Amino acid sequence: MKRKHSYEVFYTNMAGAIPCLSTVTSKLYQYDGSVPEGVINVKYLKDFLIQNNLPFIVSLSEDCSAIVAKREYDTASNSVMGVSLPMEANGLRNQKLAVVTDVKSIVDVFERFPRATLMLVVMAQPIVDGIPPIRILSFCTDNKFTAEDVTARMHTIITALAAEGILALVCSADGDAREVKFMRETEELGLPVPKSIPVGQEMLYTLKQKYFYFAALRIPCGISVQDPVHLVAKERMRLLRSEKFLAIGNFIASPVHLQTVMNQYDKSRHLLKPEDLNAHDKMNYGSAERLCQPHISQLLENVEGSEATQFYLRLMYYSSSSYLDKALSPIDRVYRIWYVAFSLRLWRYWITFDKAYTLAANFMTLNVYLCVEFNAHALVLMILALQDKPESFKPWLCTSQPCESYFRGGRSCTANYSTMINFTARDFLKCRCRKIDATIRLTAEGVKDGLSYPRFERPFDQPPNTKVWDMPSMEEMDIKIRLALTDAEEDLKKLGLRVSGKNKYCFSKQLAEQLFRMKRKKTGNSCDEDNSDLLDESDESHYEVSPDQIVTVFNRESSEDVSEDVLRVDADNDEFDALSAVMNGTFRDISKTHPVHSNIENTAFATIARSDGHIQWYDMERENGKFTVMVIIHANTTSVLVPSLK
Repeated sequence: MKRKHSYEVFYTNMAGAIPCLSTVTSKLYQYDGSVPEGVINVKYLKDFLIQNNLPFIVSLSEDCSAIVAKREYDTASNSVMGVSLPMEANGLRNQKLAVVTDVKSIVDVFERFPRATLMLVVMAQPIVDGIPPIRILSFCTDNKFTAEDVTARMHTIITALAAEGILALVCSADGDAREVKFMRETEELGLPVPKSIPVGQEMLYTLKQKYFYFAALRIPCGISVQDPVHLVAKERMRLLRSEKFLAIGNFIASPVHLQTVMNQYDKSRHLLKPEDLNAHDKMNYGSAERLCQPHISQLLENVEGSEATQFYLRLMYYSSSSYLDKALSPIDRVYRIWYVAFSLRLWRYWITFDKAYTLAANFMTLNVYLCVEFNAHALVLMILALQDKPESFKPWLCTSQPCESYFRGGRSCTANYSTMINFTARDFLKCRCRKIDATIRLTAEGVKDGLSYPRFERPFDQPPNTKVWDMPSMEEMDIKIRLALTDAEEDLKKLGLRVSGKNKYCFSKQLAEQLFRMKRKKTGNSCDEDNSDLLDESDESHYEVSPDQIVTVFNRESSEDVSEDVLRVDADNDEFDALSAVMNGTFRDISKTHPVHSNIENTAFATIARSDGHIQWYDMERENGKFTVMVIIHANTTSVLVPSLK
């Protein structure tokens, strides 16, 4: 129903059927628990939990959304809204700094504080199915706050909730670099156990001391979780980045294999859409969900050379289902997420010791890898924290999706342009937030009375899970985690990825040192770790390629007359560097004179065996439908057409 005037028309012509406008307005004011910008609304949350008879356990999530950068005067608060106020020591904004009394003070606010471009919202999700989240904090920002501000803000919120008896079990985010830094510093991810543990903190280090694979502190609240919806969407995007291929042992994870499935099978079998392989559609969870379904991996078994793609899709499926699949038991969730964590640890360890590959070009982004580590540790910590409250173990509610839903609600308060930025700070805080908050409260009451609200049900939501699982002990989880380790290692060996070393199963010490800006000792190790300057960057920074990095490998334009000698690359021949020959050579089409494996024709890559026996992959180029680069694979050797070496 549109706006005030439309409602008045309906009321006039349907007298007695619907209440008058003043009655509706007074009813909505009963649900208005608004507080000033930058103030934690603990009372509103507590009243909501009490009225709906909900447990005092919530999951916190924080996110930002863009707003129209406009400064406006608000008569109710006598302040200027839409400015980015300085951050206080507690991580919050002091709204009193924007209060004005005369023209001079208004000019002073405009000169001192920049325009806000984002609206930050903190949501508290009760750990009960069917109950909407509650907004407990919101303020404007120019996106220049730091990880230290996030740490202070979350500590302030958790302390304020604890004072009212509310447990903030989880802190969830969507992979923002400042949130990631706050989380790893809170859990001391990867740091060694100190030689002298402070008195009273012995419990925090028990898991690190007893289990070699555990890299986080045992914290009872504020457990760090990265949104599994965003995580699997980022994993999909990394797979679709064709300019930086994913090398896993002797195979390549490539979207070309998925395209082959779509070409060879009817849509009724694969159920994929063309946009599922569109790399420009970044945060499409529906596409990620369709790609990682088990039946896709079954179809890929008939696509030769797709073993790494099958393995990668399994990692995606386990990353999301370990949190979002409501039918899984807690112990199965632990197995799946730790299978992913160990797979990435072994894969990463292998790349750091391989001279041909780099972490930046041939591995997950650091952001995605750390998100997996957070979620693996978080499941264990959540189960330990809820040993006496198994009914509150609902990991599918411990995400940052409440923030996303709230912002969608804010954009849809108008009839048109609901997906665009269409509100200022004042409009959002003074009008739309009140409407959304009232809708949430009314929705909660309706759900309690058995009503259904299709608009607020996402298509991939599963039915509520009423089963209460028994919480496994740490000993039981340890058995399952070690099984995940064994299975991950065996599956990687099938791909030709074999590593040795006592630390291959552990969180990298070198990475931990770089993450915490420690001074590394020079050990003479040849393995290359991530550049410490890139450790806190977002995902997109990992895909930026400088002009110097765009090398002339397989450069057609510089090709001249090339010798047609076919050089045999033997694994036992140490004098011939096959890798250098390929990278510095130019090539011609020999597909007519040499048999080509059918799988090579369907992929965007070619392989060559190096003198040390390892396999290296390279992009192939096509011209007029023919190969301009060709590599012929034999049993133990590889024949390549290369120019005469000088």
